[in-house]
Amino acid sequence: MTKPVIYWYDSAHSAQIKEPFDFGVIDAGDESNVFTFNIWNNRYEASKDNYSDVSKMEDCTITTRDMSGGTGSINGNIVESVRDNWFHAQVDSLGETDLTESSSRIGASYSKVVGTTGTTKHRKSLTATTWMASTAYTVGQAVVPATANGFVYVCKTAGTSNAFAPTWSTISGETVNDGSVAWDVIAINHTPKAGEILGVQNNGVAANSGGNFITVTIQAQVPLTASAGRQNMKLRLSYRYV
Repeated sequence: MTKPVIYWYDSAHSAQIKEPFDFGVIDAGDESNVFTFNIWNNRYEASKDNYSDVSKMEDCTITTRDMSGGTGSINGNIVESVRDNWFHAQVDSLGETDLTESSSRIGASYSKVVGTTGTTKHRKSLTATTWMASTAYTVGQAVVPATANGFVYVCKTAGTSNAFAPTWSTISGETVNDGSVAWDVIAINHTPKAGEILGVQNNGVAANSGGNFITVTIQAQVPLTASAGRQNMKLRLSYRYV
C-alpha cells in the first residue's frame, strides 16, 4: 500500500503549516504561548485528487530533535530546547490534560505516544445511495442495503443489479456478486488502535475523519538557566508503516 501522506494543520484544520513554525520570543523562566496542531494522514482535498487509501501510521510518537536529527548535545551544535527537554506535548485527541506536568515532556530524554480515539467514516459511505433492483451501476458507485448493516458496497465491475437483493457480506475485502455487478465490501466506520493514525480515504472533514488525525498541544517551559539566542529545532513525529 502507498506510504502515509502527512500534513500538519492549525488548530482549526483550516491552514496547512508548510513553513518553519515560530514559537516566538520566550524569556528565561517563562512559558511559551500554547499552540495546537492537527496532524493528518491522507486528508482528502479535491485539489490533491486523493481518492484511495494509504498505509496507516503505527507506533506513533512525538519528540523534539535538533536540525540534524540529533539530541542537541553535540559540541558545536548545542540546542538546549532539545537537550534539556523544554517542550511539553499534550495529546488532545486522547483526552489528555497534562500539558504542564512532567508526563508531557519531550526532547532528548523523552518521547510521547500519540494517537486518537476518533473514528473515520469511509468516504464512499458519505455519498452512498440505497441499493435498487434491476439498476445499472458504474465502477466507483457506492450503495448501502435497505437495512443498514455497518458496511458500504462499492462497484468494482459495472453492470446491472439483480431483480432481488443479494446476500450482503459483512466481511471487509470480500466481493458480493449481484446480477452482473460486483461489489467490494467496505466497513463504514474505522477506528485506529493505540498509537495509530489511519490512512483510510475520508472526506477531509474533521467530524467525519477522527481516525485520520491527531490533535497535539505544544508548549515550551524555558528554565531560568537558558542561554540567550535562537533555538532551531524540529518537532518529530515518528512512526512505522507496512
